[in-house]
Amino acid sequence: MNKATPDRSQPRSGRTYAAFGLALATTVVALVTLGWLGGRLPPPESQVKSGGLEFLHYPLWRKASDWIAGRKYILLTFDDGPYGHGVDEKILAVLSRHGAHAIFFEVCSHVTPVSLGVPGKIVATGNLLGNHSYDHANLKQLTSESLAHEVRDCSDRLEATSGVRPTFFRPPWGKTSAAVAEAAKQSGMVQVLWNTNSGDTWLNSPRKINDLALDEVDLGGSGSILLMHSKPSTAEALDGLLTEMQRRGFIFILPKSHLETAIQAGSLDRPSGATEIHPQQRAGSLWRTGIPTGQVIAEHPSEGAAI
Repeated sequence: MNKATPDRSQPRSGRTYAAFGLALATTVVALVTLGWLGGRLPPPESQVKSGGLEFLHYPLWRKASDWIAGRKYILLTFDDGPYGHGVDEKILAVLSRHGAHAIFFEVCSHVTPVSLGVPGKIVATGNLLGNHSYDHANLKQLTSESLAHEVRDCSDRLEATSGVRPTFFRPPWGKTSAAVAEAAKQSGMVQVLWNTNSGDTWLNSPRKINDLALDEVDLGGSGSILLMHSKPSTAEALDGLLTEMQRRGFIFILPKSHLETAIQAGSLDRPSGATEIHPQQRAGSLWRTGIPTGQVIAEHPSEGAAI
């Protein structure tokens, strides 16, 4: 009598589904863990390159972790200050509430008795002070002597009012040239442009400023530099803008000074007698009097960090 052949297709199919489910669950757990691990680390260090940020020491696993978790890094910048009349302080207060920092590119002719204390407040709150020229002139049209005044003399004035010499420079309207970039370099600064714009030079409605800025940063993505201005409408818009940007995964970071990068690369020597400060102040405080005799401020290894 012939015995029927046992039907093992169903058990085999069940085992296949179980193995697939286990592999899928393991993958999901691994991805979630990878995303979580990246979030436990401080943001990757970055430096300015052209109109955006270039990340340093940013391995593939970290990029994958940030992508999985939806983390994006951005540099906030404010031009044309100080405005005075409490506007600059309002911007600083909003940044503080969001745990954010920015570079403030200041016009030295705007540093008047009404706003004389603003540069020092920018530095004291862990933000970076940038040079935006003395008179907001078109630097490409100036003689060498006038260009030196706009760049070097502005750094001198900002250092006198804040105690910190700027290491970042932004030409008015973004109008630059080889001569302008060289003048900034000779004064110990790296040029910073932008690739995303809030439109706050022509928009006065906080809602419209936020809508355009959010569209721009979503398009620019991680590594973007956002252009804003120290003015009342921007100060009014800022809290809502930062709230929505954080909801969308943006993390606000500051770049390393190009001078610190050069020191670490071995092309410049670090002077002795360095003083530790918070990393958020590092880039703006590295060189107090320029190259090569300036005071270098060492970072604390255990801390994370216009137109």
